[in-house]
Amino acid sequence: MTSTADSTECCSSKFCGQTAAGVGRLTCLPFCEKHLQVDMKRLEKRKTDLLERLKTVISESERRSLRLEQQALATELQEVAYVFDAAQERLQQWRDRLMSRVQEVHDAVAERLQDASQAEECAKEVKDENSQVEDCGKLFASVESWLDEACSRSEKFSQQRVELRNRQSRQLDDQAAAGVEQLQFEIDRHLTGVMRQCWLDDREASPVLRPSGSISDLPSSPRTWRCAATLGASQPTRRVA
Repeated sequence: MTSTADSTECCSSKFCGQTAAGVGRLTCLPFCEKHLQVDMKRLEKRKTDLLERLKTVISESERRSLRLEQQALATELQEVAYVFDAAQERLQQWRDRLMSRVQEVHDAVAERLQDASQAEECAKEVKDENSQVEDCGKLFASVESWLDEACSRSEKFSQQRVELRNRQSRQLDDQAAAGVEQLQFEIDRHLTGVMRQCWLDDREASPVLRPSGSISDLPSSPRTWRCAATLGASQPTRRVA
C-alpha cells in the first residue's frame, strides 16, 4: 500500500507535473497514480532480485555437503593435533637417544684422555732414578694393576673408534648436528609444500634455509607423499596405522 500524499504536492517524477496520489514504497517520494505503479514494479523487481541472491547463499543442497565437510574438517583438526603430538614425542625420543649416544662417546674420549694423562704420570715415576720408593716391586705392581685395566679400556676404545670412523665422513659433533639440521630443513620444506598445495596458504613464513651440512648416503631418506586432501571432501578421513 502507498501512503496518501498531500493534495498540494506534485508527482516527483521529472517533468510529470501531475498531482501526487501517494508516496512510493521504494523511494518514499510522492508520485501520481501512473508513477506509483512504476515505483511498485521496481519494488517487486528489487524484492525478487534480493530473494534470488539470498537463495544462492542459503543453498540447501550445498549446506548439506558443507555440514559433512565441516565434520570431516573437525576430524582433521583432531588428527593433525594427534599426529603433531606424536611427532613431537617421537622427536623427543630421538633427541634423548642421540644426545645420550653423543654423550657416551664424549665420555669415552674424556676417559681415554684421562688414562693417557695418568699413564704419563706413571711413566715418570717408573723412570725416575731418584725415586724415594724403597720397594720398586710395590710401585710396579700398583702400576701394572692399573695398566691392565687402562689397556683393556684403550683397546675397546680403539675398536669402537675405528668402527665409528668407518661410518663417518667428518667429526662426530659436526655430523650429528648436521643430521638434525638436515631433518629440520626437510620438515620445513615438506610442511611448506603441504600448506601451499593442500590448504592454499601462501603466507610468508620463516625462510627455509638449507642446512650448512648434510649426511650423504644414509640408508634411509625422506619420502615425498602426494597430498590426498580435497577441499570438497564429503566423508571424514581416517588415519591408517
